[in-house]
Amino acid sequence: EQSKVLVQAAAKHRPTCVLRDHLYRVALSDKNVVQLQGTASKYPELATWISKEDLHDNVGIDCLGGLKLSNGCQVIHVPTYLEGLLEEIKTKAKRLTTGSSVNWEVIKPNDHQALSQKLKKYDSVILSAGSGLLHNNFIEEDSLPVQLVR
Repeated sequence: EQSKVLVQAAAKHRPTCVLRDHLYRVALSDKNVVQLQGTASKYPELATWISKEDLHDNVGIDCLGGLKLSNGCQVIHVPTYLEGLLEEIKTKAKRLTTGSSVNWEVIKPNDHQALSQKLKKYDSVILSAGSGLLHNNFIEEDSLPVQLVR
């Protein structure tokens, strides 16, 4: 739910950050066809079976058919999304207090010393880099109170 709130906040400033409000799960084998059609039958409010012809004609995907998942999944253009979030943060900072500021900084991966120095100057820090933030050891999981959210 919090991800949805962030996407909505970013989209106020950059509506094009949401590329698609659904995902497709395609069938690549006959077994997948049976499994995915079963999912569509069991959960019609979340998944709709799309024929291979419709997927090819409307989306350009060559497969044996697939599911259209419309349960809140979205395809996000990350750079535009981050720009929208930055605008939302700047707007909120102006309303909070005089003297508030928002800075956007890019730090090269694995530059732990630069990250540590930059974090010292701020009261609050938002790190936005996807799962690579922790998985690529950009920051140590135990060094900050960070929780990976998908």
